[in-house]
Amino acid sequence: MKLKRNFDVDKILTHGNRKLRGNFGPNGYFTSEDSGEIIEATFENKLRQSRDYTKTYYTILKNELMSYGCYDHMGKEYEMFRQYEKVVARLSIYCGRVRLSLLFDKKRKIKGFKEELKEYESFLISNGIIEMYVDEDSKCDNALKLIGILMRDLKVNKLENFVEIDYKEIYQ
Repeated sequence: MKLKRNFDVDKILTHGNRKLRGNFGPNGYFTSEDSGEIIEATFENKLRQSRDYTKTYYTILKNELMSYGCYDHMGKEYEMFRQYEKVVARLSIYCGRVRLSLLFDKKRKIKGFKEELKEYESFLISNGIIEMYVDEDSKCDNALKLIGILMRDLKVNKLENFVEIDYKEIYQ
């Protein structure tokens, strides 16, 4: 069963030697290029089908957020992180890259952070949300610094006994 494409650009995702063509249909499915297998386009499936470097950046960012005691919840489109009943961050996969969304308090003035954030590239500020695509080491370092700024603003310290988990191996 072949799904019709609803846009012109094909997204290529790889998993080992298999290439998956991201023909996203109206119901959120994509089809495998070689086997014709239909896969639901959930966050977990996108993560499993993504490249190794994407999984590496996902592992680094998730471990950093979890080291501050955040609770995670994996939804259909993204993974959400909470701190004290408040959503502080989201991770999603878009075009083979990890997208990090940090949610600063809307009531708080972000202008105070602008001097600190000026040196960073690839971020968007809109209604208290900072988004950045992580697909390079320098962007990953910037994302880790921004997570540190957010947690410092929330007055949260890192856990002393946190053990990092290799999510790259889990989602092979």
